[in-house]
Amino acid sequence: MYPDCKKLHTMSTTLPIVFTYREFKDMFHNWMYFNFKEGKIARNMIINQIKYEPSEFETAFSKASLE
Repeated sequence: MYPDCKKLHTMSTTLPIVFTYREFKDMFHNWMYFNFKEGKIARNMIINQIKYEPSEFETAFSKASLE
C-alpha cells in the first residue's frame, strides 16, 4: 500500500482538495495500533483529523505532537 499512498499524495498536490499525508520512518504494518510513543501520536492524529475541520486539525496535530 505504501507505493499507492505515495502516488495518491503526489496526485493530491495538483488538486484543490485537503489531503493530509504523514510518514513515520521505519514503522511496520499497523504500527499505529501498538502502545508506544509513535503509535499514540498517530492515533491522536487520526482521531483529530476526523473530529476537526482542516485548520483546527493542524492546531490539534501540533499540540498532540508535543505531548
